[in-house]
Amino acid sequence: MKALSPNDHPVLITKPEFMRRMKEMHMLQGMDMNMFPDSHNVVVNTNHPLIAEKLLKMKSEEKKADFAAYLHDLALLNQNMLKGEELTRFIQRSIEFVK
Repeated sequence: MKALSPNDHPVLITKPEFMRRMKEMHMLQGMDMNMFPDSHNVVVNTNHPLIAEKLLKMKSEEKKADFAAYLHDLALLNQNMLKGEELTRFIQRSIEFVK
């Protein structure tokens, strides 16, 4: 959790620069990309209104967990990291939130 600008996204995904560079080097050399696992850091913007006014004030732990998972998936989608079955589940969950 980090206090960022209220105009920033509610949840951000960052990838370690070292891992990104190592993967690129291995890809250019035609080596196996699976030797470096995909990893990312999740930063929750505590100054964003969605977090400050909605997530932190939720009473039900189950609802908090569901909403946090939804925000995490939204951040993954923003980085083009949400694909396949996970993307399908995200879309179905989004439709449920809208109903």
